[in-house]
Amino acid sequence: MLRVCFPVRVNGVMNSEVCLHLVKERSGILLPGEVSERHFWLLIEISGMHSEKVINALREHLVMGYTRREACEQHGVSQGYLSGALVRIQHLSQTVNNLLPYYVSGLAMNHEEEGDRSVKRGGDWRV
Repeated sequence: MLRVCFPVRVNGVMNSEVCLHLVKERSGILLPGEVSERHFWLLIEISGMHSEKVINALREHLVMGYTRREACEQHGVSQGYLSGALVRIQHLSQTVNNLLPYYVSGLAMNHEEEGDRSVKRGGDWRV
């Protein structure tokens, strides 16, 4: 969270300060209890995670909204291990979100405008 404060003038006199609390938007963040079943299972499919215990604990936390502790106790997973899995799946979700413009028609950016002049043509990369 970012706190921005600035002085306020009342009747020509600086006598108070107003502070705004700004939340930096982080696209792709998974919030507990707000991830759909389909979204969750698609992320798991590309995550490389195999432990049923960890996957089930992640599901209970991200999809069902259970606390980390409740999910860990329910599935016999240590809180430290679940935290590591959460970091990995959050990073994966953010990466997928960053890739989205390259796959969605109409949102793809022109690489040349961004300074990336490499283009794949005929099976090889050319600059």
